[in-house]
Amino acid sequence: MACQGSIQLITALSALTCREKEQQGTNVEYDNYLVIYDLRTPENQSNTFANFIKKMAEEVCTWQKIVYIQPEQMQALQAKLNLVRLNLSNIQQVFSLVHKLTGISSADEIYLSKNYDIWDRLLLNVYESAKKICYGDSIGLYLSASSTVLQVEPRSLNYKLKRLLKSFISTKNSIDEINFDVGYFTISNFNTLSVSSYESGYGKQSSYP
Repeated sequence: MACQGSIQLITALSALTCREKEQQGTNVEYDNYLVIYDLRTPENQSNTFANFIKKMAEEVCTWQKIVYIQPEQMQALQAKLNLVRLNLSNIQQVFSLVHKLTGISSADEIYLSKNYDIWDRLLLNVYESAKKICYGDSIGLYLSASSTVLQVEPRSLNYKLKRLLKSFISTKNSIDEINFDVGYFTISNFNTLSVSSYESGYGKQSSYP
């Protein structure tokens, strides 16, 4: 299971709970691993936030291992990906680094909130043989009114054009876009938490009180 925040963790655990209930009676036993990465928080608060997510996770589930991929480790991955784009390195070297950082060489299932950004696509490619499960993004990104995480300084037109070009080039990389196999999506209201699962074009729905 991979998550980028506390809200995403809760959503992912809801999906995992639903999936475990579906597997009852099939002799399937889960060994759970949690990977925390790419947190939307100021760098000087990232370790504190990661530890908070880890503590939350430990309160509600048993884990074989919990890993936090730190910003400098993400930067090392990005540097290797840049070399791949320039044909100066092999994508397998990037995959090997992910295995080293997570301590997970293979997985039967992988839980992610989305599949369109670079890090999600990387994890889906690294663990391509796993069943790929989407848990959505719940209420999405929540920030307090005083947060400065999304505040940016005005930029010149030249800077914006360079960023746009870089963004375009980044999508033309060797990391394949991979679709999910199944999705479990949560929508909360005042009374219930509903979970919908869509697999192979068919829908099934259950709810938790």
